[in-house]
Amino acid sequence: MKVTQQANCGTIAAFCGIVAALLAGGCTPAEAELVVPLAASATLAPASPTTMPTPSFTATATATATAAAAATALPTPTPTAQPPDVALSLSLKQVVQGHVTTVHVTASRLVTVTGRVGDRSLVLTELADGEYWTAIGIHAMAQVGPREVLIQAFDELGREIRKRATLDVAAGGYVTETINLSPETAALLDPALLEAERERLEALWAKLTPRQLWHDVWARPGGGDTTSGFGTRRAYGGGPATDYHAGQDFRAEKSDPVMAPAAGVVVLAEPLDVRGNSVWLDHGLGVYSGYFHLSEIAVEVGQAVEQGDLLGRVGSTGLSTGPHIHWEVRVHGIAVDPLEWTEHWIGPPLRLRIDDSVR
Repeated sequence: MKVTQQANCGTIAAFCGIVAALLAGGCTPAEAELVVPLAASATLAPASPTTMPTPSFTATATATATAAAAATALPTPTPTAQPPDVALSLSLKQVVQGHVTTVHVTASRLVTVTGRVGDRSLVLTELADGEYWTAIGIHAMAQVGPREVLIQAFDELGREIRKRATLDVAAGGYVTETINLSPETAALLDPALLEAERERLEALWAKLTPRQLWHDVWARPGGGDTTSGFGTRRAYGGGPATDYHAGQDFRAEKSDPVMAPAAGVVVLAEPLDVRGNSVWLDHGLGVYSGYFHLSEIAVEVGQAVEQGDLLGRVGSTGLSTGPHIHWEVRVHGIAVDPLEWTEHWIGPPLRLRIDDSVR
């Protein structure tokens, strides 16, 4: 709008009142045409920029810019953690039939660990934060040669880390012995009796106590010289050698004491058809020991024993040809040479060994 006449004071006042009324009514300069009445002799000068009201669209533009700036201020995503470092070690990489190697796994943070050796599953126990352990018993008649040890660790995101090692199984050089049994004793070789007793004991050995109960190199349970060694192939009544001796027999007299070779808990103490009066100890971490053919049983199920405690007395009950101590050790159900446990430490690293003060 071009004005060529200067307005008097009253005209200017009227102009300002009209503008104010338009703004109060919600109109903007783009929405309404401004009409100003003029006096016949008056000239209206252009309004000074300093007296004009601020257009309403300025505030709207500022708010929009502020909201847009706020919308772009998003938090920075947290980077995904790197997979944990995992290491695998074997106490022995070459193991004789009927002996033991141990598996030690360390991880830089907590993981879930599973494993296998050949086609057999491994059960690892967590001993401390990021440290896992198990023992592998090699069957006395296992095939000679290499096999793979595989460890699978899964982190908190489900990512799998695999570690492998090669375990070589060597021949044990076991001899064969022939055993002649009386008709009464031979009747105990009835397959039905053997199977029923085996199933019961396998169910016992399958239970895993996730604590290490032994805390020293093991001792012998008593007796004298070996009369029949572990792993000896056995032929009955002149037949072929189809079985092996799963324990260690020591010369002993009837009623001689039979003592615990290591700390554990009694999980069986009763007569069995084939093994006679028997005691089984759970030493934790899948390790068990058994004592057969006793004349007397001196402990009861649930009793905790220490190395040297009396378990029973020598006898010749069950499938036996005379008084002797039969001592057996099982690792996750696999029979292994008991004497190996008396020769050196078998167990988790010594720094993780159970503290006597909290046992």
